[in-house]
Amino acid sequence: MSEQHDDPEILPEDSDTSDFEDLIADAEEVEADSGLVLASDILPNSLPVIPLRPRPAFPGLLIPMAVSDPVQMATVQRAINTPSQGLALVLVKDLEAEDTPDNLHQVGVAGRIVKVINQNDEVIQFLVNCMERVTLLEVQGDEAGLVARVHYNYMPELSVNPELKAYSMAIISTLKELVQINPLYSEEIKLFLNRSSMDDPGRLADFAANLTSADGQELQAILATFDVLRRIDKVLILLKKELEVSRLQTRINKQIEEKISAQQREFFLKEQLKAIKKELGLEKEGKASELEKFEKRLKKLTLNE
Repeated sequence: MSEQHDDPEILPEDSDTSDFEDLIADAEEVEADSGLVLASDILPNSLPVIPLRPRPAFPGLLIPMAVSDPVQMATVQRAINTPSQGLALVLVKDLEAEDTPDNLHQVGVAGRIVKVINQNDEVIQFLVNCMERVTLLEVQGDEAGLVARVHYNYMPELSVNPELKAYSMAIISTLKELVQINPLYSEEIKLFLNRSSMDDPGRLADFAANLTSADGQELQAILATFDVLRRIDKVLILLKKELEVSRLQTRINKQIEEKISAQQREFFLKEQLKAIKKELGLEKEGKASELEKFEKRLKKLTLNE
């Protein structure tokens, strides 16, 4: 495969191509019509693979994507043509290297294409319901992209013990602090709550990790942590870092705004002072002032002679 590739794009929630909340509502209607859909019910043991850059996907999320690379378009089409419409989303190890089996992380996410938004010769835009973690057992490639034989890592039913509950509450508390600093987080939390519950520690941890600006490899480490308690612990560390960065960013923005305001005040005061002097005849026009300077210099030269 060529090293030149157009990376699959995870479309922003405010994408101009569509109204994200309407798309989610439409997709959820499709899922509701087919009953409660579980990965174990519909997804096969072999899935077409879409390599991701620069961040992994997480279970429990419904994400809009776009692919324009011909090979990746063929991969998506292969998934669309299957009864399950399933695929695997897997982060690459090296962002600059080509899409080969060796460049894929071992753990990814199995998802189902629930809606094709737009499809033409240049791009396919679609919605993926990310369902379960998968481990890649074997990956092969052909002209239509990569296909992996996978093992599903189903999240076990958990009885919420005091320790898990305490960690979950710590994550929720940190999320509330983030919302106070940056209200943009509230929209993403609202979308999450429409699809999931804060009472599910594993899903909560995955959602919170995805919300952070952590780099892809840090997030991949979260994705590859199957033990929920260990995962929540790692996510909480990421969230605390995110909170500190947000606080620092807010402080820096405030300092810059105060500095700009002070400079603007100083500029306006100087301009006002100039105008007052001019009105009182204490300050002359630029050309007149320059002429006086030359006249004084000329007088000095004449006296010296």
